[in-house]
Amino acid sequence: MSSTGGDASKVKLLLVDASERALVPLAQILDLPDRELFLVSSGAEALAATETHDFALILLAVELPVMDGFATAAKLKASERSRLVPIIFITTGHADAAQISSAYESGGVDLVHRPFDAAIMRAKVAVFVDLHQAREQLRAHEVRARGEADRLAASLVEADRLQQQFLSTLGQELRPPLNAILGWIRMLRDGSIREAQRVRALETVERNAIAQLALIEEMIDISRMTSGTLSLELGTVNLVDVVGLAVEDVRPLALEKQVTLFAALERDVAPLSGDVERLRQIAHRLIGNAVSCTPTEGVVTVSLCNVDGEVELAITDTGPGIEPNLVPKVFERFAGETGIPHAAGGLGVGLAIVRHLVELHDGKIGVESAGLGQGCRFVVKLPVTGRQPRTDDEVR
Repeated sequence: MSSTGGDASKVKLLLVDASERALVPLAQILDLPDRELFLVSSGAEALAATETHDFALILLAVELPVMDGFATAAKLKASERSRLVPIIFITTGHADAAQISSAYESGGVDLVHRPFDAAIMRAKVAVFVDLHQAREQLRAHEVRARGEADRLAASLVEADRLQQQFLSTLGQELRPPLNAILGWIRMLRDGSIREAQRVRALETVERNAIAQLALIEEMIDISRMTSGTLSLELGTVNLVDVVGLAVEDVRPLALEKQVTLFAALERDVAPLSGDVERLRQIAHRLIGNAVSCTPTEGVVTVSLCNVDGEVELAITDTGPGIEPNLVPKVFERFAGETGIPHAAGGLGVGLAIVRHLVELHDGKIGVESAGLGQGCRFVVKLPVTGRQPRTDDEVR
């Protein structure tokens, strides 16, 4: 019954009497599995115990040598740790009016005398144990509420930071193509370029306009992701055709960079239930990123096959690779600012959009890299027909 260590899962009661033997009958009455009893024999020990433990109730003998029970109670009530702990005084024999008055004046909530009525004593103590447990539950709720409030505040700060970062990045990315377009248009309008340069001027204007359109589409997609309104137009999709077209769309860039772009697409890949345009967006982004990040004479391999009841799209490159500590951040928004080559370009949200689109299709996406200079392998796994894509709310 006596304890010195303390069990955090149990309600603690402090019993104080000059004779520990005198407390044995009371301890036997109050000793229950969910309680821990601390038996001490002096006021000094009682004060020391309250400095290291949180008690639900103190049962204090009035007749203490050196420091009487009322003086001990006054000291306990003066301590920050124990000032709110209720005290029941114990006295031998019948309590007179003076004792009762002293008990309440020194901060006690009750005064009982020996011999104890077991049922009454258990009932009295149970009230304070219940109050203590209710107070602890309320305190735990308050701590959780503060934690939730802190997390919400941190989320709002992070959201504001991301918004500012997004707007800053948007301005930086939109300005160069817009300046190029305006520059060539002015030269075309005032006739300051030769006829032979007109084709180049128009090609430059078109290329930069396409780049701006891509940025705007990214901006719309990230806005829809944030608001939960990004939707899919579902249908049966032959992913072989989708990936094949994406490969051919990127091939001019591969030829320009002198990168070998190899496609190994199994013809019997199972059909999917999905959005053909969004699936094309996934494939095009991943293949385009791989080619963009791969140096001259490098190799990018695109494979598509059935694996364990799913369709697996894998894009492997011999590019710069990713540092191991940055791999978990690849699909975060603005990951390009962390130095991840595959996440750079545009608004830096391309891979975040890809992951969202994959998850909308009830799929999974991952990336593997042995480290810097070791290339990367992006793997997308999608369910075959029969499993419906998830809603945008479920992904969020």
